[in-house]
Amino acid sequence: SSGKTYLQTNVISSKLCSFHQDPNPMEVKKASTCLHNLMSRILQLLTAFPGNEVLVALGQVVEYAQELELSSTSIGKAMTGLEVVLRKAQDWEQHASDRVKLGTCLSEVTRLVASWRKLEIESWKSLLSVREERYQTRARRYWLRLYCILNSFSDGESNSKVEFEEVFAKSIFSPSWLWRANNSEIILSSKPLEEEKLDELTKLVDTFILTSCVGEFKERISLVKALAYQFSESCIIAEQAIFR
Repeated sequence: SSGKTYLQTNVISSKLCSFHQDPNPMEVKKASTCLHNLMSRILQLLTAFPGNEVLVALGQVVEYAQELELSSTSIGKAMTGLEVVLRKAQDWEQHASDRVKLGTCLSEVTRLVASWRKLEIESWKSLLSVREERYQTRARRYWLRLYCILNSFSDGESNSKVEFEEVFAKSIFSPSWLWRANNSEIILSSKPLEEEKLDELTKLVDTFILTSCVGEFKERISLVKALAYQFSESCIIAEQAIFR
């Protein structure tokens, strides 16, 4: 059934989809055929009733619904458009005789809206999961910015006695405020790290966590842990590269 297809292609996946926000071209495309048939019927009736205000207004609504972009339109948005078409169509249907009714063309739109309403109800059970994943995705966008900020904390210019390869390894693999070599004879910084920088760094990370909303909190903690692990591993790799 269409409901099972929707669940298989949208819910049972690595990324949960929102009925009202995420585009679904395969499903929304079904509206194109219905609207095309309905527009053909409206044009046919306009030849019999030229300039009829109700038919012209209905045609304009259908035309607007046809302009929805498949690649960026969610089922919820498309369904809202079809419901507007149905309401507008009633202005004609309630006064038209059986011979000039919109007929099966309008029934197709009605059935499609009904099937989408069922999909909407089926999507409710994953609503909280969709919202949780949306917050997680939004929190992950901070990764590059946070990495760049943490990596920008520098100890200062490198000592002129340090070999080029050592400086290169230091700059590539980890931020200078984190790098520490076991060999005391190698000095990668001309002056010790100032306590103010560590305080500033601590406040920055603390603010990043404290300003989080509930939905992003867990993911932000994971980001900080991941960066801490990455920098820790980078130090090990840098030391191995220098002393190899």
